[in-house]
Amino acid sequence: MKLLRIPDPLHDSEVYSSDVVVQNITEAEEYYKKLGDFDLKLKIGNHYLNKYHFESMIRNYIHLAKSGHMKISFKELLRLIAEGQLSKYSDRIIEYYNLMVSKDFLPNTPTLMNAGAKLGQLSACFVLDMKDDMSGIMKSSTDAAMIFKSSPRRRYCGINFRRSFRTDLIYENYRYNYGCGKTGWKKKGCKYGNNRIMAS
Repeated sequence: MKLLRIPDPLHDSEVYSSDVVVQNITEAEEYYKKLGDFDLKLKIGNHYLNKYHFESMIRNYIHLAKSGHMKISFKELLRLIAEGQLSKYSDRIIEYYNLMVSKDFLPNTPTLMNAGAKLGQLSACFVLDMKDDMSGIMKSSTDAAMIFKSSPRRRYCGINFRRSFRTDLIYENYRYNYGCGKTGWKKKGCKYGNNRIMAS
């Protein structure tokens, strides 16, 4: 759940800017090499951040910095966290936890399984397009394979077959059924297709 609240401190008024500000993104990227050094070293309130939380923070910072929305450098962000100036966001972590415990809200299964873990992929469903030619079919096949490679557990991949009239059944029966296998105790992924039916 801490992973879900990582973006909150990055939108603090001391950190986030609605105006365009140029930051040194390379400096932030260098911290990818130091993930182990920051494992359980920083905390928001009483909640320590593991190296996967820290990796997510780097990724979120870089995303916002590329859009020009980071008011301060990544090193300055770490200083604010270390000094406890962003500890107020600890309440958001508790709030989210209480929502789950009370069953007023539960995130999807990939979020429950992957938040704060190595994979860190919180999305469950992906939808891909497919053109009606061999290049388009194989491109969609490759994209679907890469999605499942990222995590075969609880990964759902949909293909829009409506632009592929001649090859959809062959593709669905071979590629889709072959690509989703047993993945241990967690439910296996799912692949599904969307096709247009035209009556004569």
